[in-house]
Amino acid sequence: MLSNTREMLLELFILSVAVSFSDGGSYIATFPDSLIPGVNLDVRITVLGASGTVNTVASLHYAQNNSEISSTAKQVANGVPSTLAIKVPAGLSLSQYMVSISGSGGLTFKNESKVNYEANNLFLFLQTDKTRYSAGQEVKYRAILLHPNLLGYKGPLTITVFDGKSNKIDVIDHLTTKDGVVSGKLTLSREPVFGTWTIQVDAVRKVLRKNFEVNDYVVPRFSVQITLQKEIQQTMSFIELSVKARFTFNNDVLGNCTIQIYNKNKLTKFVEYWKQIRGEVNFTIPMADLRRNLSVYDPIIVRAMVTDNATALTIAAEEDLKFSSDSHSSSSFTQQQTITITKTDKRDTFVPGLTYHTSIFIGHDDEPVGTSGIINVIPTVTTAEVKQCNLNNPPTKWLDIQTTVMQNFTVTFDESGYGALNVPISVHTDKVQFELIYGSTQTYIELYSVSSQPVPMLRMNVKQIHARVGDNVTIVTEATEQLNGLISYEIYARGILRHTFLNRLVNTKRTYIDLKITGDLVPQAYVVATHLTRAGHLLSDYIMLKVDGSPCKNKVSVTYNATSLEPRQKLKIDLRADPNSTIYLMFEDEKNRLIGTENDIFSDEITGKVLAWNQNKKSQIGRKRTIKNVSLKGKLLNRFGRKLSYINYKHGQKKLFKRNSKTSAEDIYHESGVVILSNIDMYQEKDSTQLLMFNYVLPQKCIHITTLPPVTYPYGVTYATNFIPTQALGMIVFLFFQFTSLRILFKQSYINVFKKAFSYG
Repeated sequence: MLSNTREMLLELFILSVAVSFSDGGSYIATFPDSLIPGVNLDVRITVLGASGTVNTVASLHYAQNNSEISSTAKQVANGVPSTLAIKVPAGLSLSQYMVSISGSGGLTFKNESKVNYEANNLFLFLQTDKTRYSAGQEVKYRAILLHPNLLGYKGPLTITVFDGKSNKIDVIDHLTTKDGVVSGKLTLSREPVFGTWTIQVDAVRKVLRKNFEVNDYVVPRFSVQITLQKEIQQTMSFIELSVKARFTFNNDVLGNCTIQIYNKNKLTKFVEYWKQIRGEVNFTIPMADLRRNLSVYDPIIVRAMVTDNATALTIAAEEDLKFSSDSHSSSSFTQQQTITITKTDKRDTFVPGLTYHTSIFIGHDDEPVGTSGIINVIPTVTTAEVKQCNLNNPPTKWLDIQTTVMQNFTVTFDESGYGALNVPISVHTDKVQFELIYGSTQTYIELYSVSSQPVPMLRMNVKQIHARVGDNVTIVTEATEQLNGLISYEIYARGILRHTFLNRLVNTKRTYIDLKITGDLVPQAYVVATHLTRAGHLLSDYIMLKVDGSPCKNKVSVTYNATSLEPRQKLKIDLRADPNSTIYLMFEDEKNRLIGTENDIFSDEITGKVLAWNQNKKSQIGRKRTIKNVSLKGKLLNRFGRKLSYINYKHGQKKLFKRNSKTSAEDIYHESGVVILSNIDMYQEKDSTQLLMFNYVLPQKCIHITTLPPVTYPYGVTYATNFIPTQALGMIVFLFFQFTSLRILFKQSYINVFKKAFSYG
């Protein structure tokens, strides 16, 4: 009876703590974990249970001396999320920074978090009007500098030009751009250094170089022609092609021939072959080279460049490489390249009773298979449930552990290689293993439950991982308990808060939002959901979306009145763009290019840099610190401190979030790169060894135990000789006596068993 009374008192104490804290008020703040110079840092703050309007302040300051850089203030109403935009200076230097939040009035609080400085926060692009120049000609160039949100860089830069012997020919320093674009020109001398020249742009410790050729000018006098074999299939081992180069008077060109093969929309990767030419030369191209370096499912261009030995003149020609229809092309890809199936997130847990969601990518390295397809999935489920054995009096407990191979199912993926794995998980499930099969490729995903006991948690899922600009995507949210109140959604892309949503919930475990995919979400977006339960638990989760389309918000169109012109003919160009736009024009010779270096800027190049920046963002490790109690009207708020633990599934520990006696707090960092600061309980996951399936104390069968005459021990505790306790106090004495015996039997292993006995009672 006394034992039950103690349990009741403990439950009442915990309940009173949660209620008193909720009555005292709570706050939740979310923001990106990285700074981008010149781009506002948006802090989303929600206050709950406040006695009135809360005066909130969000500020950015140096971590070393706590000096303030920028701050913003706003009045926040109870239960209504608000956004505070901290102005981040454009010329912010590389250092350590902190973001602080505070509240006063209807609720008093203070918290802070370290944030990353994104050193790779600037994209540099260069273009020239040609790649080859002659003595006395004018080199026109343009530098474009963009932030990850594709807004123009505002700040200083330097442009340097080097000749063919690496001598500095021109240094244009102290340049400042207000829109991220700088144009210039350089007139070559009558006797320049011939060879490969370089133009270089420097800004914010970032450098970009591009090359152009300076040679003697010779009037073109020969032509280049590429001939491909008629039937080309992906199942072939080799491709045959020939190149002819003849002068206008039908003499053979003697020199060198370079073949470059590249994807039309991916100019930075190509394969190259070189031979000497005497009028005509043949090439044998291994198909394996194309599969290894290019996407055989995207348009491919064959480019031939012939340089005449006598004049050093280079003439180029191009042809499309088209594959004939081949029903075995997909299987050929599978057999000749190593295909992998990858789970793209780092989370290795699930919540029993909710749908487990993750994104799957199938392809060769970072290249997708190229076509849509189906992955077969074979799930193996391990359940663990404590049951009552009525063969004994009083009844005893036993552990029912079952491992079952469930019905297989399929996951579809599209041409991007991405697919969504969504699986409802039943209660009492402790472990799930998925075997994913595509052709001869097999991958295993092993997951453990966050807890064998019911816990307040929230999970999100989506059927469509890969989306395009203009699509509508439905995002589903599920919880382990009935939800009431507001649930907030924040959509982040490229380290910036893009959109927010609010849903009001009434006694429901399930809700959803419809997200319109916009260009500012390219190439990857994270959707973060947060909700505070009536019991005072913070529920949060996120999902990732891959987004295709142009990240450029300003839409520009160019049309011409003709597709071919004779010398001295006029060309009419019609340009359209958003109002108040500035349009920069540059004309170039399409055939006069250097593949790999490029003298122009392409849309896929911009998208590629945005994607690379998004994938290489550093994970921020949370740090512990002590937060002082704040007195308000003689009453201590934060009396019961909340320990919020770091969530980064790659580096962090897996912990139960709970109160402790030291009023300490710790940042929460999602894999999505979003910081959550709060004074609320949040549960994420426990050590998997604490799951029921690893319980070695309870028997795994219902066995009848013969009851012998009771034996009385000191301290008034009564036990049967088989160590089954009767209803009495002093359980700790029994455990001590029992595990003293176990030490003799198991020697060193008794310590671990002792720990598990306490964990499971």
